[in-house]
Amino acid sequence: MLWISVLTMSFQLRLSADEISFEYSISLSIPALSSTNRNVFSTLEEALPNAEKLEKLIIRNKNIYTLSTEIRKFTNLILLDLSNNKLSSIPKEISNLKKLKYIIVSNNNFHNFPEILAAMPGLELIDLSNNYLNELPSNFNPNNRIKYLDLSNNKIASIPNSLNKLLYLEELFLESNQLTEFPTALIRNKNLNTLSLSKNKIKHLPNIISLMKKLKRIDLSHNEISALPNSITNLIQIQSIDLKNNRLISLPANFGKLHSLENLNISKNGISNLPETFTKLHNLKYLNYTSNSLSKLPLEICELEALKVLDIGFNNLSALPNNFYKLQHLSLLSIRNNQFKEFPEVLVRCGSLEVLDCVKNHISSLPETIMMLHRLEKLKLDNNSIIFLPASMSRLNSLSVLSLNYNRLKTIPNQFKFMKNLKLLNLRKNFIHIEEMQRIKRLLPNVILNF
Repeated sequence: MLWISVLTMSFQLRLSADEISFEYSISLSIPALSSTNRNVFSTLEEALPNAEKLEKLIIRNKNIYTLSTEIRKFTNLILLDLSNNKLSSIPKEISNLKKLKYIIVSNNNFHNFPEILAAMPGLELIDLSNNYLNELPSNFNPNNRIKYLDLSNNKIASIPNSLNKLLYLEELFLESNQLTEFPTALIRNKNLNTLSLSKNKIKHLPNIISLMKKLKRIDLSHNEISALPNSITNLIQIQSIDLKNNRLISLPANFGKLHSLENLNISKNGISNLPETFTKLHNLKYLNYTSNSLSKLPLEICELEALKVLDIGFNNLSALPNNFYKLQHLSLLSIRNNQFKEFPEVLVRCGSLEVLDCVKNHISSLPETIMMLHRLEKLKLDNNSIIFLPASMSRLNSLSVLSLNYNRLKTIPNQFKFMKNLKLLNLRKNFIHIEEMQRIKRLLPNVILNF
């Protein structure tokens, strides 16, 4: 039985020895059958005896240069995966596959969009990512039902008006191409809900972007955008906006009208202040505000009571606002690579914190009240100037990972033996002598220790 799942938005937490990082992305998943090798072949000829029975045909990584016209015999095929080969064309005989819905030909040698695919009305998904396309067809079958189109990692410099004939198009991926302008041809695609234009050279957005009423997710990261039009705030269904690594210095004054917004990435810009209406983003859960040269955290952030994940690393912050505690749903926070000389004690009132990253600051001590973070599971304090640890840390009953590399510690409290959930303790590059290392090993026999 064939099933398709299109995962368009994801949030990932990555915890490594070096960093905790929060990543947001939108991506197209590949349709799949239940796991079986019955659909995987080395050549088309090998699959021919079962041509009329197969619903899914996979021939990946076989250095195939041409697709045989015998493909016409696979009349019940629903999915065809020919990714990671050397194909540069598709025979017109593929049009005989009336049931074909999904075709994946990513990572091949296509320089032109196969016209035959544009003419097939039954296709719902086309994946031509990682090829050498420089233009798209001037005409698509007006009866087509393409919903998912992945053209990322090609050489496309412009989008023709023909794309607005894709009336059923829901998700379009154009990242890593050569676009210099926002493709206004897409404005008429009334069902488009996901659009990725990351890693192009787009400099501005048109006012008519407000007409894309069903848009829920847009990735504009790694472009050259210096300002957003006020009209973008009319995208009332938008849930995720990625503006990472552009040239923005501000957000529109009425940005708070985006009441459906849940994910916002404005990292690697020059935005030092937020509009007053930012406090009206009542559904905002994930905010990446790294690398904006912040010396003071805008107070508007403290009013985002639904916020769960906040990354304000790689700025010039030395303190947090007194009302930061209002973020009672905050579970993941990164303040790494800032100028904190003291542990922000207001954090102990953020009772939902589970992951806290304070790496690469100038913190010299921790408050006794840190024990109030009962839900804290992962705490990273590497590359600071911590001299001693309070015994009260032993009451962090949920803590499983504690990383203190590159500090000035000579010992740890005996009370750490009561930390029953502690699984990993990093103490590299401190001032701990060999005798003390042995004592710590005896103290914590079930903990992974790194000296």
